[in-house]
Amino acid sequence: MKGDFKIVAAIFVMVLSVLCSDAQTTVRGKVFDETGQTVIGATVVLKSNRTIGVSTDIDGAYSLRIPDSVTQTIVISFLGYKPIEEVIHPEKGKVVIRDFTMQPVVHEVKEVQVTAKAVKSRD
Repeated sequence: MKGDFKIVAAIFVMVLSVLCSDAQTTVRGKVFDETGQTVIGATVVLKSNRTIGVSTDIDGAYSLRIPDSVTQTIVISFLGYKPIEEVIHPEKGKVVIRDFTMQPVVHEVKEVQVTAKAVKSRD
C-alpha cells in the first residue's frame, strides 16, 4: 500500500511539472524594414527579462516562447532603427502572430568643422 502511494505521488508530480512547464505562449512573425526587406539579426526580447529573447533568421523570422501568466511587452531592436515595443496578451497554448516594420533612425548633422595644424620639422 505504501509503495502504491509513492508511485501515484510520483506520477502526480511528473504530470504537474509537465503542465506547469507548458504554461508558455509562442510569439512568432517576421521583421521588415521600411522598404519591405526582411531584417536579419534583429533582436526580439522580453522587456521585463532581456535574457529571454531571440534573433531574427535569414528570412527575418523569429519565434519566441514567453510565460503566459501575465501580459508581456516585447522589444524589437536593430542597429540604425527605432526600437519597437509591443504589448502581448498571451493565452495558454496559443500562437500569437506579429509582424513588425522597423523605421530607420535619422540623425541630422547641422555643421561639421574640420581643423588641421601643420608642424614644421627643424632639420
